[in-house]
Amino acid sequence: MASQTSYEICTSGVISDDVMSVCAFEHMTEKVYRVDNRCMSTIIWFAAGNGTISVYDEPRPAFAAEVYCLPADAPFELKISEGAKGYVLSFDARFVSSSDDAYDLLFNARVFLYHGKSLSTRVSTSTAAVIDATFKIIEHELAFGDEFHTHALKGLLNILAVSLLRETGTQHTLYAATPNTRLVEHFLSLIDEHYLSKRFVSQYADVLRISPNRLNILVKKVTGFSASHHIHQRIIQEAKRQGRSPLVSMKEIAVNLGFEDMSHFSKFFKKIVGENFSHYRRGLRHAGYRQELRCA
Repeated sequence: MASQTSYEICTSGVISDDVMSVCAFEHMTEKVYRVDNRCMSTIIWFAAGNGTISVYDEPRPAFAAEVYCLPADAPFELKISEGAKGYVLSFDARFVSSSDDAYDLLFNARVFLYHGKSLSTRVSTSTAAVIDATFKIIEHELAFGDEFHTHALKGLLNILAVSLLRETGTQHTLYAATPNTRLVEHFLSLIDEHYLSKRFVSQYADVLRISPNRLNILVKKVTGFSASHHIHQRIIQEAKRQGRSPLVSMKEIAVNLGFEDMSHFSKFFKKIVGENFSHYRRGLRHAGYRQELRCA
């Protein structure tokens, strides 16, 4: 299955344009929502009910009155309980320029995450009402766009970011995204474009005109993980994506990812993930993996 964004997979029930999509829980005909995200930041809002969110196939419980920010580019699975209410919002991270005020707010609210763990924020009753209303207006804007469409959507993202910042108590310690954080964002976007041909930090450092050591220091400071961690996670992400298809063999996946042979790929996967690739695939079959999301 080719990697797709949520609005390409789910063409009915999802309201979208070129850079943003939103889907209400009640529009799902199935209670399993699985997406291979590419260049998309995702926010999941549980207004009522509960469920499970799996990122990189690692499940965590989800509860009412909580907002979940998922790592950009991460494949995720959302399972919702009967009667659960909420929304899944995905938007191209490039929709908000680093020169926009919205970028700084979203950056501080930790909406922009890469190859890491998802973050959750539990919100008060008053904030929950604001967030729910904001998602409803986003639905309206995506359905009835006009010449003010882009400005409105960025403003609505601002509201979501401010709501999260108020709940986490960080609104008094805001800081602007610095040139260093923007360089790290550039590095992470380069990984998504070149992870099949560039496997070493030094290759990205050359493109960014910075020393490998300096790049690693900046990436670790901004994201909490080393530069090589992000490169390896992107490769693993693609390996897992391809591995979910029973039609592609382990040997084919190794070749697709540029490994010399299946043995090298197997050792790499076990070193990063902690289990053999064959065990990972057996676990998927045992869990009864579903490839598609269908909305009504």
